[in-house]
Amino acid sequence: MAEGFYTQTKPYGIATQELDDSFWFPLYAKIRYTEEGMPKGPAEFIIFKKKVMDIQATESIDAAFSYFAKEIIDTSKYSGSTAEIVAKLSK
Repeated sequence: MAEGFYTQTKPYGIATQELDDSFWFPLYAKIRYTEEGMPKGPAEFIIFKKKVMDIQATESIDAAFSYFAKEIIDTSKYSGSTAEIVAKLSK
């Protein structure tokens, strides 16, 4: 018999019941970290991600997202950001 890999699909409702925030949030964090150009070194990111997961476990997912966004996501490069407006006004 041939060996190989296969994927198994599940309905969204079942997948979200089986996989909680402790699965989805680290995946989200890795994707956003990569999108932001990996602003921290690999070891520093592992420590940071653990801190974010601790916040999620002790406070809430909202607090974890807020901390993550404040530390990783640089909104100054986006159109309409405060940094962009200040730069335009100072010209």
